[in-house]
Amino acid sequence: MLSLTRKPGEAILIGDNVVVYIKEIKGKQVKLAIEASRDVEISRAKEDEE
Repeated sequence: MLSLTRKPGEAILIGDNVVVYIKEIKGKQVKLAIEASRDVEISRAKEDEE
């Protein structure tokens, strides 16, 4: 597992076509925006899958 530190407004690039933007950090909650092509499936993992 890779752990990264980012600030709001910064992003993480995954491969060539997925970008994860840090939109907001409020307490323990982090809001993300994910930009990817339509053929990339994005879903939430259940808490016990972490």
